[in-house]
Amino acid sequence: MRLALRTGFAAAGLLWLTPTIHAEQGETKIELGFVLAWDELKPAVRKGRLTAYSAELTLNGNQVWEHWSRHDARSANAPYFDDEGGLGSAWRVVSASEIRGAWRVGNYYKFITVKVSGAKCSVAYTTQLLDGETQYTTKSGGVTRTFSRPRMIDPYCRIK
Repeated sequence: MRLALRTGFAAAGLLWLTPTIHAEQGETKIELGFVLAWDELKPAVRKGRLTAYSAELTLNGNQVWEHWSRHDARSANAPYFDDEGGLGSAWRVVSASEIRGAWRVGNYYKFITVKVSGAKCSVAYTTQLLDGETQYTTKSGGVTRTFSRPRMIDPYCRIK
């Protein structure tokens, strides 16, 4: 494994090392990243919150291995989570050139869509509140936080 310096998140002033691993025969490796921007509304108002996410997806047949990292003011690029599963767990095939991951977080779902066109790819982040909900909330350590809809800035996607 070699380490490559990732500096593309100038908008967030974030910088970190991203592991670069070469694909085995029959595998497709996709490196992606983005920054989520939002405002915390309760319990305290905090405008302009930013969290950077980066991931390496390895696709092999109907298997997806994913390694995520997150960087914000409270962490130092510790691994966010690792997962290995088949398409049908968090990831679904949307079309011949598109997959989408879906995760429930608090009172909403987050969706990450990866589209491939030739040797290029793109990444999109969307959310959907659960039925009857009007604001985004999460609970952590007994504290409920309310925040604005997260929006993605500075996305990148690269096929290895």
